[in-house]
Parts: sequence; C-alpha cells; structure tokens
Amino acid sequence: MHYSPSAPRDSQTRKHAAVFVDYDNLFSHLYGRTGPRLRPGNIINELLQNVRQYLSREHRATALIMAAYADFSDFHGGGQDIKRALYLQGVEPRFVPASMQRNASELQLAMDVVESAHTHPDLSIVVIVTGNRPYLPLIQHAHRSGRQPLVVMFRSPNVGRRGNIDDVLIPAQSLLHESTVHDMDARHSIDSPAPETASEPKVLERPEPVEYHEITDPGALSALHVIEQYFGQYDEIYLTPLLRKLSEVIGDVEYDPKSLISAIEEAGAVWLEKRKGFPYDYTVLIIDQQHPNIAAMQARAYASAAESEEPEYDEDAHYEATPYPEAAADSESEVYETDDYEADTYADSDRDADDSSY
Repeated sequence: MHYSPSAPRDSQTRKHAAVFVDYDNLFSHLYGRTGPRLRPGNIINELLQNVRQYLSREHRATALIMAAYADFSDFHGGGQDIKRALYLQGVEPRFVPASMQRNASELQLAMDVVESAHTHPDLSIVVIVTGNRPYLPLIQHAHRSGRQPLVVMFRSPNVGRRGNIDDVLIPAQSLLHESTVHDMDARHSIDSPAPETASEPKVLERPEPVEYHEITDPGALSALHVIEQYFGQYDEIYLTPLLRKLSEVIGDVEYDPKSLISAIEEAGAVWLEKRKGFPYDYTVLIIDQQHPNIAAMQARAYASAAESEEPEYDEDAHYEATPYPEAAADSESEVYETDDYEADTYADSDRDADDSSY
C-alpha cells in the first residue's frame, strides 16, 4: 500500500523529530536502480516531502531538524539545483567533501545523530533516510538515548538473527506514489534484464578488439589508482567528475587529466562511450577488467583486504558482526558516493566546454 497524503491527526501535544538523509547513498542507490532517465533527485524530493507528512500523520511529529549529507560539489553546477530544492523543502544541505575519505557523508551523519541527543533533548524520533545502509549502530544508539528510531530505506536488511527491529524499518517505496514506484520498477526491468550475483559481477564487453599495452608512466598509473579508489565500484564512470577528481588528486600542472585518460585508453585499460541523455549527451569511461595493469591492481587490492580481514560489505554478514557499516559500496548501490549520477548531473557539454574532445 503506497502513500497518499492525508490530513494529520489532531493532537494537543506534538512530538519533535530529526530527519537525517544519507543523500550520497540514497542518490547512488536510486541511480543504480533506475538509471538517469527517471532523475533520482526528483524521486528523493518526493520521498522527503512524504517523510515529513508521514511523521505528522502517523506520529503527530514535527520535523525539527532535516539535514542531507553529500559532496554537493560533485553534482552538476556544484549541486546548486539540488541544494535549492532541498532548501525549499526545509532540508539543510550539509556539504561533506568526499575527498576526505570514503563514505565521509555516512560518518558525518552518524556524528550528527549522536550529537543531536545532547543538543536537542526534546527530540522524540530520529529518522534516517538512506538507500540501502541499515545503520544498525545508530538504531541501537537511538534506543539507548530514549528516542524512537526510524529507518527509511529501499532494501530491508535481514535482521532476524539480531532481534526483531522490523518495526523501525519503513520501506521507502511505501512513501512514494504508486506511479513513481511503477516507473522505477519498469526502468529497473529494462536496465537489468538478468539478475547478478556477488560471485558473478557484471562484465562489460568492448565494442571491438583491442591490443593491450603495459602502463609504466607514473602519471597514468596514478590515474588508474584514482579510478580504482574513487570510482572502482561503478560499471560506468562519468567522465566529467573523473577529470575533476584527477585534477584534484594528481594536479593538472604536471599531468593534464585529459592526457592521462588518453594514455590509459591507448594502452587498452579503459574505453570511452557516448551516451544519450536528457537534456545533454554525456561520456562514460569503462574499465577493461582484462587489462594486465587492471587485473594486477585488483589482485593487490583483494590480497590487502584479505590480510586486513575486512570482508566486503554484505547485508546478511553485517548483522553477524558489530562494526559500523563498512565503507565499501556493494555492487548495486554505493558509490564514491554519487558518482553514479544521472546523465544531466554529469553532462559534459553544459559544464566543461573543453571536454568536447571526448
């Protein structure tokens, strides 16, 4: 049963709620599910509006705090349109630089949830809106601090072995209009004709054969490491934010980001493809998993992860362990984070005119 607005119940006493939005994870999850054509930002706006109305109707609560966390500079136009839409809904955009570390938005959100218990003692309800992160430690913290936790998410984790907390989990689909959910499901069916498993990752095939060359240039090798660190979880990487990240991490004085992309493309490690988008076409970079440099780099990463005994994040395994949700993204959702972004978010043509060579 999907959400339909209705008048709030009358009550002499209104509760106070705080709503914390993991915008990075939410956007990336929606993009992975729907692609760019449904404009994930619009779905998020609808969801947040209905979260506020749900709190008023079902809990007789007013959202005293509403904050959204992301590196908004990585969105089209510096995220101005996104931030404007959030402001109009009474949601405070809280900028968290993704360059600080992976999942920086998630950590800042967690810190603010904990701090809110001290700075706003009148809060009765703590709401976390996310794509697929269960935030179990924060649920437990809210319980201990005497607040009612609610988690709005698109994928319900398997929590059976860790006690019954189903009452705090609200399927995000239930707060969206039926037409929106129908469009999301239809888009997902088109974009994902066959399910994938963790043991069988999606491998994109090159449109034509290529001859591999070993990459030895220090700048090109550094570019590969930046791609792996910040974008390695994506099947396709939007070119504009990648060029900006290369400029930020490596610097464009000694190494021109476009020249680095050309170098690794000529070596066969990646290839570029044009995509039709609205309102602009855009370019994506795709990693060739068979290239020797790529295969060796990933093998080292897996070996390092095994040595540190930090398994990849898995929703079932998450509830077997106690640590805070792992920063690594799962194949379906998490990102640098956003950088699985809608076509017009990272459209090349209207933001970087010098990107036209791609």
